[in-house]
Amino acid sequence: MRNVPYPQIVDKVSSMLHHPALAYNAALVVDQTGVGAPVVDLFRQAGLDPVGVLIHGGDKVSREGGTWRVPKRDLVGSLQVLFQSGRLKISKKLPLASVLQSELLTFKVKIDPVTAHDSYSAWREQDHDDLVLSVAMAAWWAEQHPEPHICYAVGIDRSDEFWP
Repeated sequence: MRNVPYPQIVDKVSSMLHHPALAYNAALVVDQTGVGAPVVDLFRQAGLDPVGVLIHGGDKVSREGGTWRVPKRDLVGSLQVLFQSGRLKISKKLPLASVLQSELLTFKVKIDPVTAHDSYSAWREQDHDDLVLSVAMAAWWAEQHPEPHICYAVGIDRSDEFWP
C-alpha cells in the first residue's frame, strides 16, 4: 500500500480486522520506527489495539507499555525459520506477491569484518524492504506469542501455487 495516505490505510485495516474471520483473534503488528509512531497512534484513535514494534540494531528484545523494541536480526531470523521449515509460503495469487518475492531476493545480511556487527537491508539503496519487514514482524510476533487462534476458512482456493 505505497503512496496511500495513512488514514486510508487505518480505515482499510480496521475494516479487515472487523471481518468475522479475524475479529477477536488477530494481532495488528505495526512498525513504530520513525514515522510509524503517529501511525500507531492513528490505529489507537480508531479503536484498535496495535502492537507497536520499534526496530533497532541491538541484540535485546524489550517492552515498554504497548511498544516492543525488537532487533532486526530477530525479525529476520523468525522469517528465515518459517521459510526454511516450510511453515510460511507466499501465495502467488496475492496482489503484491511478486513485489514481496523481489524484496526477499534482494534482502541481504551484511557482516562488518572488523566489528562482526550484522546489518540487514535491501541489497541496493533504491530497493525497498517494506514488505519483507512487515512479514518479518508478523512472523516474529506469531513465533513469540503462539496462543491458539480460532481459524476460519475464508474463500481459500486449495489449488493455489505458493512461493518458495
